[in-house]
Amino acid sequence: MFDTVDEAYFAQGAMPPGSVAQLHWALDTMRTEQAERAIIDRAEAIAVTLHRLLAAIRTTPGDNLAVMPIRRELRAMGVDWLKAMPVFH
Repeated sequence: MFDTVDEAYFAQGAMPPGSVAQLHWALDTMRTEQAERAIIDRAEAIAVTLHRLLAAIRTTPGDNLAVMPIRRELRAMGVDWLKAMPVFH
């Protein structure tokens, strides 16, 4: 999940191929394996924000200033994701 968010934050223009599919695969896996509802909700919010970013990129091509607020929001969500995940040693 974080890798996709990280790619979206640092991408110049379009996202790398397969990034969105990777995120949705992870989300489907969470649902199938009955992850905690809070984790699924957080992942769904990331997916919606990623789609908002992609829509902004399509409607304002080449205008990085227009998409930076969404990129920052997505980056913050990614950091929150890492902080919320349990650490296994």
